[in-house]
Amino acid sequence: MEQREQEQHRHETQMQQVQHEMRQLQQVLIVKQDEVTMLNRDNARLVTEAQQQHKRIYELEDQLSKTTQACAAAEKQLLSAERDGEALQRRCHSLEEDVARLTEASNAQHGLVQEMQLRLVDAIAQVSRLAERAPEREAGDPAEGDASGGGLAAQSEPDQ
Repeated sequence: MEQREQEQHRHETQMQQVQHEMRQLQQVLIVKQDEVTMLNRDNARLVTEAQQQHKRIYELEDQLSKTTQACAAAEKQLLSAERDGEALQRRCHSLEEDVARLTEASNAQHGLVQEMQLRLVDAIAQVSRLAERAPEREAGDPAEGDASGGGLAAQSEPDQ
């Protein structure tokens, strides 16, 4: 009987050890389950963040595409404006040359006009002098006027 008691005691001791190990394992299991729960929450949060990041990446790519298109359009406009500017510069240079030629021609014409005005003033003065002398000649001897050689041509010569 003693052997049986010893076996029973051993059995009880083993049972206590197994129960103790089971409690420890249950506690470890509870901790592990808590860790799994926390990991699941973290995973859900990370999935949500990853989705948001993917959405943000898509938005940034779309924005980049639109910006690239806008830059390309702006470059086309700039090139067109540069071509237009060059054409306008050429036209401006051509017009400046025209203005210079026309200014020269105008100056030359102005000189001619001034010369013609001076000649006109001289001619008017000569006509006035001749008109003043004409009554004197009519009153005097026409033969004397012819003999002196003082015709219209002779009197206008010294005034020139």
